[in-house]
Amino acid sequence: MVLPGDKIGTLEEFRAGKGVYEENKELFAQVLGILEIKGKTASIRELKKIPEIKRNDVIVGRVIDVRGNFAMVEIARKKGEDRDLKYTNLGFLHISNVGKVR
Repeated sequence: MVLPGDKIGTLEEFRAGKGVYEENKELFAQVLGILEIKGKTASIRELKKIPEIKRNDVIVGRVIDVRGNFAMVEIARKKGEDRDLKYTNLGFLHISNVGKVR
């Protein structure tokens, strides 16, 4: 098992696969998981996947500004998930896309 930031090896030994990043010719774990080496590629199989949002997902956020028919929303998490999103940022929400709480 590897933790984020654990050193896995060097670029001379392996290529960076999924869940692995390179910094100064060294490879590090990007996520918590199991190290898998196939050929010359080092990858991490995540133990608990980090949620990502996609079309029609319900998100939890905070409206930080309203302009005309748009609201600027600070996205916090995906509804039903207990982990933060892989990427959090601001989003624009048109009034026609606002729905009832499910």
